[in-house]
Amino acid sequence: MKPPSGALGALIALGLASAAAAEPPPAVPVLDVVRSNLEQSYTAPFPLLVTWKGGTVDPLWFEANLAPHFLVGKNGWPIAIDLTPKIVLRMYRENSAPVKTPSYMPRLTAYLLFTKELAGRPVLYSSFTFGHHSNGQSGGTFLADGTVNHDTGDFATNYLEAALYVADGVASSWWVSPSLEWHPRVATSEGLAGRYGFWRAHLAFAGFRGLLLDDKLSVRVSGILDHVEIEGDSAVTRVLRRVPVSVRYLVRFPTLGVGGYLSVYAGPDYYNVWFDRYVSVFQIGLAGDTSPRLPGVF
Repeated sequence: MKPPSGALGALIALGLASAAAAEPPPAVPVLDVVRSNLEQSYTAPFPLLVTWKGGTVDPLWFEANLAPHFLVGKNGWPIAIDLTPKIVLRMYRENSAPVKTPSYMPRLTAYLLFTKELAGRPVLYSSFTFGHHSNGQSGGTFLADGTVNHDTGDFATNYLEAALYVADGVASSWWVSPSLEWHPRVATSEGLAGRYGFWRAHLAFAGFRGLLLDDKLSVRVSGILDHVEIEGDSAVTRVLRRVPVSVRYLVRFPTLGVGGYLSVYAGPDYYNVWFDRYVSVFQIGLAGDTSPRLPGVF
């Protein structure tokens, strides 16, 4: 058989290339999407904590978030369970370099997967979490003058959180998650009511930008819904305290399994008994278990 002429051959080749380009990306199990969006561990040397008055506080050697995940699930199952014995700690630049009152934040999360695969259209899944937050101290939460006992004061609270996740159905290049958090005042430190915020709404977003290598931008905005009043707050911080904001930009180092990140947080201090002060936290550090993108998709 005579081979096609040059023009006809070029048209055939172009048609085959177009057909190949139009092929949808490979289907990815939704469980892999869940795994790629789990909270990451990180460590940041010399984080900068700034109060609303502009002064720095608590010089630190480092802050670390240790969040290992024990995820139990199988591709095709409608449910997955994740146990996360999370700890946040700060090492202070003081005599003997103490690690003061770490935040113990274990949680158990059940994920409900409404579809089995991510392929061509947005997918939904939801989660239900039972979490705990304490600092391991047994002193009174408040001193005699009514101020918070930051050195030995007890801090403990428990919460339930329900979340919905919407992920891009082509390559999981973005996801959005609204959630609602409730602290039912069970095994909770006395005096937190009206100061800590037992009802909170959150909206989280993550997107893969492709600006530098393999990178991810994530944003989380929260709203404290119930009454909160801290003595000494200005009119401005009284409003800002209700709307904590966190922004993080992560770049994964090729083949290393870790990444570098830059983050900014503004809101009530998230370090257990220091909840009464409004701070901005600036960090540059390393993040582990980055998994910014799903394997086999890019």
